[in-house]
Amino acid sequence: MTIAIGQKIQASDYNIIYNKINAVMGTNTDGYGQVLSSASESLNNDISVASWTNLRNDLIKARYHQTGVDPEGSLVAVTSSEKLSYAVWNQADVFADVITSNKREVASNQGSVESITGGSSTFSNWKVLITHTITIDFSTNNDARYFFNAGGDIRIRAYRSGAAATSKDTVWTNMLGDNATVKGQGTIYMNYTLTDTVAGSFDTSPSDQRGTGSAIGFYDLTATNQQIYIKNAPAGNYAENYYQIQARVNTALNPSQVIITVNFVDADIGDDTTPADPYPNKVDETVTGTTGSVVTIFRPSGSNVSVTAPTGSSSGLTGS
Repeated sequence: MTIAIGQKIQASDYNIIYNKINAVMGTNTDGYGQVLSSASESLNNDISVASWTNLRNDLIKARYHQTGVDPEGSLVAVTSSEKLSYAVWNQADVFADVITSNKREVASNQGSVESITGGSSTFSNWKVLITHTITIDFSTNNDARYFFNAGGDIRIRAYRSGAAATSKDTVWTNMLGDNATVKGQGTIYMNYTLTDTVAGSFDTSPSDQRGTGSAIGFYDLTATNQQIYIKNAPAGNYAENYYQIQARVNTALNPSQVIITVNFVDADIGDDTTPADPYPNKVDETVTGTTGSVVTIFRPSGSNVSVTAPTGSSSGLTGS
């Protein structure tokens, strides 16, 4: 850095901050894939008010994206090149460091939950295994990285609705939710680094219904399925049953697709309904009503940061 207290900002000083914001917002391996208003300055150039204003605007957009609150008042707006001072530079440099430290954060109001083709499917009357596999196609590895770098995620939820014919139906409803008033395990999301449950989306009474996520996100996926989430049935007659989410990418090197596989596993083979007599009388009930699987995306969008939406394809829920 060449700037000192009392001096005006020089190109080398400006570029220090530009390089930080470009690393977060720009079209690089770690960035959001955005086209910046600012640009690197030649070392022989004086920094104009217009150049500084563009840099300031990029800083504001990045932080707005991360917090959901307009940070306009946090950075001095300069109207004269005579005011491009060390104090102005230092304020912006500290601001850029905050942005860098929070580069994977995104505010809920800076994105949109969106449906994708093949993301919703239903199945009725099953008793062994039904599976929903969906391919989420970002077209290019760059677009996949930009999506997750900017805070995008893939969201998965499930439900069983309709009148309960047996206690097995009730257990599945309590596990998954009913697509109406019962939340069950809630909505699961996979982001760039982990798989977890969306806050507030799950039931907490009479007990916490969340399943078990993992420290697996987009950057941890391989070309082979990995379990990223599981929800086991509670202790009792149906304890063998579970709901599982697996994920992989289309290729280990520079992947452009994420393949999500959702398994509804009814491993229960029935329990003896007349244990007092010497004859086994096991009954394996069918899961009745409608079982549904829903996969959506949370896409960074809006005027601050916006990434390309992926497409989806699936043959829907299959099994028996």
